[in-house]
Amino acid sequence: MDSATREFVRRRADGRCEYGFIRQGHAETLHHVDHIRARRHGGGDGPSNLALAGVGCDYAA
Repeated sequence: MDSATREFVRRRADGRCEYGFIRQGHAETLHHVDHIRARRHGGGDGPSNLALAGVGCDYAA
């Protein structure tokens, strides 16, 4: 995915993990853009299939 899409997802989420709602400033590690439905399972790289995720939430999902 391109950097513009990553930035769009970060802004849409307003700097919060979209799973656990933790703000980036309160997290110990950097949030990243995550596929909601994995590409290997047919998910795409469009913004509707992407979420800003904290590392703990991403690994728990």
